Amino acid sequence: MKKITVFLVSVLLVTGWSCKEQKQHSRKQGMASHQIKKEQKVITLEWSDSLEKALKDTAYKAAMITQRVLGKKLHALVKAKGPEHAVEFCSNEAMRLTDSVSEALGLNIKRLAKKYRNPKNETIGKDSIIFKKYILDWLGHHPLPEKIIPDEDGHPVYYNPIKVSHFCLTCHGEPGKTMNPELAEKIKQHYPDDKATGFKDGQLRGMWVITFPQYIMKKR
Repeated sequence: MKKITVFLVSVLLVTGWSCKEQKQHSRKQGMASHQIKKEQKVITLEWSDSLEKALKDTAYKAAMITQRVLGKKLHALVKAKGPEHAVEFCSNEAMRLTDSVSEALGLNIKRLAKKYRNPKNETIGKDSIIFKKYILDWLGHHPLPEKIIPDEDGHPVYYNPIKVSHFCLTCHGEPGKTMNPELAEKIKQHYPDDKATGFKDGQLRGMWVITFPQYIMKKR
């Protein structure tokens, strides 16, 4: 648990850095943010309730940092230049900003969905199964708890569903109702295979998938 505590402290220390320096990243879009640096050691940990809580707390903070960085930029663009410019930002910069936060925190942070806008954010394989379970639970009015589930290599992966907020409807709502038809057409120009419209406030939009590449969990 000492090593987990040290990692949690490091996350808090880089929070300010990630918000101030996110424009100075040198990552190329598409580079695997979960790759472990050569000098980074992989630590094997045993499952425990306290460990699982620590991982959830750390991943949740990482998700909120990412959401804050992206949300602040989107709100500013919509207010200053209109939602059309926010679409261009999402098309060109959103994934690179997420990668920069991932690198700063030493995690692999993704926002995945079945009804995706960018095909790179599609849920596939095990992630798809987990998201379908979230959808079924949401439809059944059941709780949607955050989860820690090891991947095929034993790295702990954090899952937490994302719901549509009122602000999200600007670019993910129903064209002609909660979404401007002209904006919907512009989105189609950037994302010909877009599936991420037609949502209503409070619906399940996708989920956070955050991997800890520096840890491997022993089987329970």
